Amino acid sequence: MLKKVMQGNPFLKNVSMIVGGTVFAQIINILVSPVLTRIYQPEMYGVFSTFNSLVAIFSISASLDYQNAIPLEKEDEDAVHLYFLAFVILIVVCILFGIVFLFRGDILLAKLNYSNMIPYKYFLIIGIFLTGLYNILMQTAFRMDAFQIIARTKYVQCFFSNGVKIIVGLISKSSIGLVIGAIIGQSAGISNLYRILKSSLKDFRFSGKKIKKLMIKYKKFPLFSAPNNYINSMSVQMPVLMISGMFGSDIVGYFSLANQIVAIPALFIGTAIGQVFYAQISKIKNRYSNQLKKECLRILIKMTILGGVIFLMISIFLPFLITIVYGEEWRIAGDLARILCINAFASFLVIPLGRVLEIINQQQISLIFNTIRVIVLFGVFNVARIYNYNIYQALLGFSIVSALFYILLIMVILRQLKINTEVCI
Repeated sequence: MLKKVMQGNPFLKNVSMIVGGTVFAQIINILVSPVLTRIYQPEMYGVFSTFNSLVAIFSISASLDYQNAIPLEKEDEDAVHLYFLAFVILIVVCILFGIVFLFRGDILLAKLNYSNMIPYKYFLIIGIFLTGLYNILMQTAFRMDAFQIIARTKYVQCFFSNGVKIIVGLISKSSIGLVIGAIIGQSAGISNLYRILKSSLKDFRFSGKKIKKLMIKYKKFPLFSAPNNYINSMSVQMPVLMISGMFGSDIVGYFSLANQIVAIPALFIGTAIGQVFYAQISKIKNRYSNQLKKECLRILIKMTILGGVIFLMISIFLPFLITIVYGEEWRIAGDLARILCINAFASFLVIPLGRVLEIINQQQISLIFNTIRVIVLFGVFNVARIYNYNIYQALLGFSIVSALFYILLIMVILRQLKINTEVCI
């Protein structure tokens, strides 16, 4: 039955391939994590988490988001020019990082309380370049409908990354194994995606006029899309970076493991429900705005009950399970996970409702919300720094304030639906 549905719906088939590859990779990462936590100490895990966060922030729009215009371009020649433009911008950005790190890197990282990153400063540039290149090639693959190859890259990245982490970790007993594993895993995915583009580059003839024309045509990507992506990425990565600067690498290691575990319900259950819900509400746009609000309230009630049960069970049993699965030295991660459940529960509720703003064409609300949230959460951590709060107090403040923001977002969405309903009536 499922096979027939997939064959009759190419879009659903393509989505299932991408989601399936991502989910499979996450499952493998979760299964491998107990092995990694017995090879690497919490401090090593913390160094790697800080490294990953910095790479994620600076690579998200390292090509000024011109790569996201590649699938939109109808002409193949223009699409290749966009690839070239995005690639050149990425190289320039990485060179600038290289110059900064070469002359002022140690001082800059020390002032930001990231002294643990000084030995890995050039690895940061490699990570930014490879992640940025992967994002460019990913958009190229989307344009060519190479969904099966994209899914395959997820498998390849997962196996190479985890394999190298285990092998190098057993040899070196340092966080370099985690860093090299991440870099090699990213490289493995790039090689598969590059084969898709290779044939298009054979007859490519560079045109400066065409580059200039495309830069103007898609100027909104660097002006609006890139800043929004940086803000979104900062909101996700901020806790790791702030905790690293305030409490050190070992606490970041505990936090990262705890955060990874409490995010599992959102990753597998919340995302699946969100995708199905988005498909349903997309069909009732405009004509049935009152019905749209009722559907949102219905899913909110269901998510509240489901999430309440899940996160109550996590907060009760997780601290004991962590010591069994990951080892006694990771007990602190279980205590932190209990605190993070507050934020994770509120985030879980927002997942299906978040894309409602797209349905009612109010995306600017998301940008404003994320910007204010980042500023306020940054303030929360700075208050914790000023008053010398311990990690439990600081994380409790973060979790409560972040959860309140998610609840506020839900209220704003429901308010917008009410306004939308009144306009339609």
